[in-house]
Amino acid sequence: MPVRQITCHVAECDVCEQRLIVDDGELRLDTPELAADWAVSSEWTDLGGGRLACTASDAAHDSARDAVLSAV
Repeated sequence: MPVRQITCHVAECDVCEQRLIVDDGELRLDTPELAADWAVSSEWTDLGGGRLACTASDAAHDSARDAVLSAV
């Protein structure tokens, strides 16, 4: 059996470094854009500049989301 290196991309929260989990597993995708799209469709927040915030609700996450809303 050959061994092959593959490259995958995961969505990771810029606030707490939690990775996007779907169906009890880490979601690994072919491009960073697909990973970000999955995260946003899973109710994560696009913070801009390639940054994401997961759905956690605490002061740090709320502050990151509020900064995006106030910039609009």
